[in-house]
Amino acid sequence: MALWLRLRGSRSAETWASAAARSGVAVTPGNRLTLDAANAPEAFRFGFASLDEAQLRKAVTVLARTRSAAG
Repeated sequence: MALWLRLRGSRSAETWASAAARSGVAVTPGNRLTLDAANAPEAFRFGFASLDEAQLRKAVTVLARTRSAAG
């Protein structure tokens, strides 16, 4: 299972994904999952099916903490 999270305004999914990865959470920016990367939406895919409740809480905490990196 996964959620697609679309970013608002001028936030960068690539930048946010990089910041999250440095903190131990992997999300995939939408531009890596499209045939037309030049027109990809600012979004990322957050796969969570394999996470237990504690891991999911940690992932959400990291995403919240690293959100400012996206712009």
